[in-house]
Amino acid sequence: MNTELRFLFEAIARFDRYPAGIQKICGNEQGNIFFPGGQGIFDPEQGKISDKEIMIAGYQFDRRMDFLKMHEKDQTKSRINPAWANLLLLLFKGGIDPRHCFFTNVIPGVVVHNKIRKKSSPVTKRYFIEFSRSLFRLEVGIQKPEVILVLGLRAARFLSLLHPKLEGWATLQNFGQADLKMLAIIERVPITDTSEPTLVLLVHPDGRQRNIRRRKFRGFTGDNAEIRMLSDVHREKP
Repeated sequence: MNTELRFLFEAIARFDRYPAGIQKICGNEQGNIFFPGGQGIFDPEQGKISDKEIMIAGYQFDRRMDFLKMHEKDQTKSRINPAWANLLLLLFKGGIDPRHCFFTNVIPGVVVHNKIRKKSSPVTKRYFIEFSRSLFRLEVGIQKPEVILVLGLRAARFLSLLHPKLEGWATLQNFGQADLKMLAIIERVPITDTSEPTLVLLVHPDGRQRNIRRRKFRGFTGDNAEIRMLSDVHREKP
């Protein structure tokens, strides 16, 4: 594994103050999986994220959200997850090669059981959230992405405290609000001292059919609105 990803996994390995119901996960899943469940890249032999111009940020790793194992010899045996298929299709329509992306989550853990009643102390929760945001900054600092595609409102609200430019995301209740307030694309956000990516808010692929019809952007609606967003912020390099 490349030094960049190893460094990130080591940072997670050292952290042990998880709230009740959240379990550490640290690259144990096989195949192309969102970081930190997996490496979050399509070229594990290269193992780099600093050569990827786009970051795709979800909210939380979920064991059911496995990527299609596109590089397996027998692709007919791959499990086609609808959410992942939706994401791949959107990237394709927007002219984005998944091999040029780093797929990550803003929360570095997995829910053990949604109905766990045991409560964590406020200090533990706050410490975990602070660690999650510092880890995300670390990822951005290493990768230096030109664009961050943010999947869903929960991820957007989580990231809203990273910089005043993102404060408008903190209270979003739906995508209609985001589009009306011109918050779908926020340009040049200095998340670190060395990285000022443009952030794009997209419908989470898991609920795409329910929510995509509400999108509006520069005269486009629905699926075409998000495709136009991607084409506006991303230009293929020669």
